[in-house]
Amino acid sequence: MMKRLRIIFTLLAIQILIAEKTFSFHPIINLGFIPYTQGGILDFSSPTADILNPPSQNSDTVVLRNYTGLPLKALQFKIVFGKDEGKLIFRSISRGSSIPDSSFLLDYEVYKGEPRPDGSSIDIVSVVLLGWGENVLLPRDLHQIISINYDIVGVNDDGSITHLRLYDVIGATCTPVQDANILAGEIKTIYLSRLSFVNNKEITLLQNYPNPFNPFTTINFSVANDEHVSLKIFNSLAQEIATLVDEYKTTGNYSINFDAGNLTSGVYLYQIKVGNYTTVKKMMLVK
Repeated sequence: MMKRLRIIFTLLAIQILIAEKTFSFHPIINLGFIPYTQGGILDFSSPTADILNPPSQNSDTVVLRNYTGLPLKALQFKIVFGKDEGKLIFRSISRGSSIPDSSFLLDYEVYKGEPRPDGSSIDIVSVVLLGWGENVLLPRDLHQIISINYDIVGVNDDGSITHLRLYDVIGATCTPVQDANILAGEIKTIYLSRLSFVNNKEITLLQNYPNPFNPFTTINFSVANDEHVSLKIFNSLAQEIATLVDEYKTTGNYSINFDAGNLTSGVYLYQIKVGNYTTVKKMMLVK
């Protein structure tokens, strides 16, 4: 089935290329002398997810947002499970409410990555859907395309991060067949935590206050024993932004001020390490 759908989609792509060479194609099309913007965003239902300890039966939804222009006849895209970090195992895909079995062909193919020591692999799933007969997706604020299901492995400490990514998105409209101008949304960040570390006796890390904040916030924590303490800030891609503490601390309570004046709005992580223990929390900068 996947091979047949690829052939159908290739034929549609050829028609798009012919149309682009024959006519001057632009994202703006004209229907009844009223200009419409052609396009939409293929995205995950939310940009981030917090997952605490559940190893299996995790799910997410791929949605088409703000689709406008000619009706959408066909859609093809790829999903990377785990991106650079692994920790995810692809399990299955099911239909979203916008593509019922009676109206759309749906098929997918899984390309397994090299096995990693934790049992995961960075898998790529190629998905194709095509409207039966005259069935299409009409312009709409939100279409539920598919649900994805996956397991989680290799969470050895609190504060692990992994990602889901959409790419190689191609859409084709119905008559006239042309590029639907659908873009891939942002990479989704999944924050993985183990409950045993969140509640350990070595560290007490409180939620920053205020939260959301702009641009100042305070982070409070306590240390049960004399230890070296590291407190760092990361962005949603796990890139280190700042080091607030990196020194030996005696037993006690501490309060650290953080100035995010030079950062953009978004979700950030603050991670504390005390000895062999690690704890992480999220905070939201809103400017």
